[in-house]
Formats: sequence, C-alpha cells, structure tokens
Amino acid sequence: MIRRPVRQQIRIVLGIASFIVLVAGYSWMSHRAHVENPRNKTLPDFSQLTEGWQRISHGEGGIDFSADVRASATWLAVGVLAGVTLAFVVDLAMGCFPVVEAVLMPPIAFFAKSRRQPCWRSSLCSSARPALRSSSR
Repeated sequence: MIRRPVRQQIRIVLGIASFIVLVAGYSWMSHRAHVENPRNKTLPDFSQLTEGWQRISHGEGGIDFSADVRASATWLAVGVLAGVTLAFVVDLAMGCFPVVEAVLMPPIAFFAKSRRQPCWRSSLCSSARPALRSSSR
C-alpha cells in the first residue's frame, strides 16, 4: 500500500477531481465574499474574471498587458538570478569551509525532502560494507 504505483486511469481521475475541487472551492469562497460585499474584487466571480480578461485583451481601462508581462518577467528573471547566485555562493562556501557547512547543514537537512544520508556516508548502511571489505582484501 505504501509507495505502490497508482494506475494511469486512477491518476487521470484524481487529477481531474483535484481541478474540480479547486474550482468548486474558489466558487464557494467567491460566492461567500460577494454575499457580504457585491462589489468585492478580492475574489472575483467568473463573470468578473471574463470581463477582466476581455478588458485586458482589448486594452481597455489603461491596462497594457504586454507591459505588465514584460515587467513581471523582468522581476522574475531578477529573482531567479539572485537566488541562483546566492545558492552558488553559499554552496561554494559550504564546500570550502567546514565551519560554514556545520552551521548551515542542519537547517538544510531539516527542510530537505529526504533526510537520509547517502549510503556511502551513513554509518547505519550495511549494504555497501561487504563490497568495501571484499575490495580491500
């Protein structure tokens, strides 16, 4: 049961069901917000969404879609570049200075998806030991 592969048909049905749940949840939250305030634009209903997309596509209301996309793409590129640069510098420092690795490895290991060490570093892993012992004799 644990980590057993999911059949393709079930995977497709679950994927479609997740979208249905998301749309139904958004519709319910939007309806609830519009009951309290009919002019609410925080959670627009589907008619407001289509109206907004039509305004964007026709350039009405002073909305320049291409300028907004360029500005967002620029900020995204700046953020990705900053993140990659910071990760490179931190990783280089961790590889060069054991003190930096000792400080930063516990939080990295805590937030990592797999908290197990690779087999060649673990003292608990016995599957690699027979090969190492036999090769040293």
